[in-house]
Amino acid sequence: MGSDGGAGMTWMTPAGHPATFTYRDGTNDWNVINSVTTNDEYALPTGLSGWALDIGAHLGSVSVALALDNPGLQVLAVEPLEDNLRFLRANIAANGLTERITVIEGVAGTDPLVTFGGRGSSAEHHGFIGNNEWSLVASGAETMTARCWSLAGLIRRVNGPITFAKIDCEGCEWSFLDTPLVARLQRITGEWHPPGTAERLAGLLVKTHELTFIGEHGFAAVRRA
Repeated sequence: MGSDGGAGMTWMTPAGHPATFTYRDGTNDWNVINSVTTNDEYALPTGLSGWALDIGAHLGSVSVALALDNPGLQVLAVEPLEDNLRFLRANIAANGLTERITVIEGVAGTDPLVTFGGRGSSAEHHGFIGNNEWSLVASGAETMTARCWSLAGLIRRVNGPITFAKIDCEGCEWSFLDTPLVARLQRITGEWHPPGTAERLAGLLVKTHELTFIGEHGFAAVRRA
């Protein structure tokens, strides 16, 4: 058992560094961590410096992997759910990364505050994935109000270039990316929701980034030279 009351296990990051995570048995936690590390779902890059954004940080699998695989990188990890924040902070500390990963409590978006669907009452797949758009319809979903962090607000928190951003927040991507400041993000990877809205995403990024669609609802974008 992990020190935070959950199960504990060590995975290898995409670049081969050991990373220890505490997670909750009987939830989607193990699947998320394994997908990020073993399966490299987001094709996390190496050779990064400056700053990265982890929008929808969950328990920290992306933030920790990015920091361990890129020693010159600092990360802003954005996460709204108190259940997740406890494990996120514990996992950052367990991997010795408290000086390089900064936790930002809240969701990505443009409104000062937003009410959204939090964790559901059952251990369904997205039971601990907080978002601000469509989990309100989930069976047994709780609701909560959180501070929204715009891209402009996060840029003010860093003191260098944002060389990578992962965004997987079940609906917050639309308001977050709908700004000319998206050109400040050198590389972006993640998902859009719901599936079938690729043209909408292209409209936000096509002027500033080379955009590649991956599978049903994944994407990768590289800033145009």
